[in-house]
Amino acid sequence: MSERVPFVDQRHKTESASTLSNGSGDPPAPVPNGVSGGSHTPTPSGVSGAGIALVASGDGVLISAPAPDGPPPPYSEEPRRSRRPTIISNDSGDEEEYGEGTPLLRDLPRRSRAASYSTMASYTGVDVLSLILGTQPLATSDHVPRSFRERRARYFVPLGRRVYWRSLAHLAVINFPFALAAWILLFCGVVLGTTLLITLPFGVVFWFLTLFLSRSFARAELHLQSKFHRPLRVAPPDPPRPIFYRSRPPEDIERVLVESGTEVDVDPTIETSFLKNSYSMFMDPSSFQPIFYFLVIKASITLVVTPLVLALAPVCIILVLPAPAMLRVVRRVGAWQANLAIEALS
Repeated sequence: MSERVPFVDQRHKTESASTLSNGSGDPPAPVPNGVSGGSHTPTPSGVSGAGIALVASGDGVLISAPAPDGPPPPYSEEPRRSRRPTIISNDSGDEEEYGEGTPLLRDLPRRSRAASYSTMASYTGVDVLSLILGTQPLATSDHVPRSFRERRARYFVPLGRRVYWRSLAHLAVINFPFALAAWILLFCGVVLGTTLLITLPFGVVFWFLTLFLSRSFARAELHLQSKFHRPLRVAPPDPPRPIFYRSRPPEDIERVLVESGTEVDVDPTIETSFLKNSYSMFMDPSSFQPIFYFLVIKASITLVVTPLVLALAPVCIILVLPAPAMLRVVRRVGAWQANLAIEALS
């Protein structure tokens, strides 16, 4: 079936309505329309001055037909939005490691990702072979074969580097006592402070001590994680968040400087009012974030990681051969939990 292509021919407005499209008074002869041998008889336009559409039949003959009456429909009042073309890719994206060295995969540039918890979680999502041997997937398909002596020397590299032993010392010796002390003090402070809120002065005092301890433990945790597991992918806040004393706003600094009788030894940028600092500490959301981190996140990680490290590390060190693999695993786990701590406490 042929499609009809409309062509609009605007005739002169003084043309009579009785004048037919063929220019004579006689009705036009039927013209075959090219569909099953049928014919089509054009009808005259009933409106004076209306447009007449020329329709191409199946044989290529232009025939006249009345144009639709009335103005065209108005455009939508809603503003048009420019849409970017959506590119549908069959690649799995984050599920596959970039640069596997497979010749069937194209080397396409990937977008840079911000440092987040999912990025830190994918930091440990490597295969077991690269985790133990300390190798990363190559960006190209060219692989330089190494001799057995070079591979053996590369495997035993962690035994002579302090960064691996620092991670082991933190996870095996320091992490558990610190997490236990933080959990006990913060848990008791939250329970006592919430229970004694009915007696307002005692409840407020316990909550004040709890928030002060939570901010102190958060400062110590950031210092320990950045010291024993550096370099990290997430930088700790610089300068670190204050524990109790806060900085004054710029307008308060100007007011203090112009006031008479201000002590010279007092730093005008630091707020010295106990009530203002206490109110700011209670209203600051970062005072309550360490409570959830130490009571839930760090406690769960410590209860899983510490027994495994204490059980496997001495055996691997005595046997010597699995010691480098153990140190690499400890280093990866330590870096992961350090990045998680910095994200949770920053």
